[in-house]
Amino acid sequence: MTKKIKIKRQNFVPFTESILTHSLSNDSTNGIKVSSRGYSANGERLHVNFPGSTVRAIKPENLRWPEGAYVYLKGLSHETLNGAHGKIISWLEEKQRYKVDLIGKNKSYDIKPINVVL
Repeated sequence: MTKKIKIKRQNFVPFTESILTHSLSNDSTNGIKVSSRGYSANGERLHVNFPGSTVRAIKPENLRWPEGAYVYLKGLSHETLNGAHGKIISWLEEKQRYKVDLIGKNKSYDIKPINVVL
């Protein structure tokens, strides 16, 4: 018999590679591919591995998730989309948004980075 358990969102982060850094105050750390390790205790930053085994806590909006990453939506004005899960299709540079296909719906949305959680 399989037992179901509940895990808080901030306690679970899938390992993801090929995340690009951007808009960081130190220009030398922008455009670097990093991998996720998990969220900070308060859930506001993501711990990421930089090349050379350096670990830093970065705001999610300073990271570009790779195409195909599964995400959770939060903080949207369209209340019915909050809590939805989706898959990143692409990054829309001109709009500074992700194109996200929602799971279970036959529709995609353009979502701001601050509203996308890995």
